[in-house]
Amino acid sequence: MAKENGVLWCEEVGLLSAVPFSDRIGAYNDYPEVRADFLVMKTDYKKREHKFIIYEVKSCAEDYKQDTKWHHYLKYCHRLYFVVKPDFPIDIIDASHPKVGIAVTESAYSEDVPYGYRVVKKARWGELDPKVEPGWLHYLVTKRLFYGGRGEH
Repeated sequence: MAKENGVLWCEEVGLLSAVPFSDRIGAYNDYPEVRADFLVMKTDYKKREHKFIIYEVKSCAEDYKQDTKWHHYLKYCHRLYFVVKPDFPIDIIDASHPKVGIAVTESAYSEDVPYGYRVVKKARWGELDPKVEPGWLHYLVTKRLFYGGRGEH
């Protein structure tokens, strides 16, 4: 793990396991299974805390319009960024939520997306949903990193 800047990331992460099983029963509509394109964990070693950022890659306007679950990602992160190509019509993205930001990349989907972008609308830091356990998000990132996930920076 890279401790210099305290950033780890992995691709294609299912997030539902970060909610206790007892809270998922009968509440499926509140916590549906969602899969983030990139889950980034930033660690502040002095404060001894982790912040989680989701990067959701949208290849075209239709891809964004068909995504009906993206609002649920907000429960699992402190910030959410939509990552799009330069020719993407960014005015269609609902970035009214303070935790939502927009980033532009030259690549539609590549291993450098968490770092190969330019922010055009910065997301503010928010809080995780109270039922989401940060320890499980940490586990998801590190498990994917060491057992088949990608990304250390």
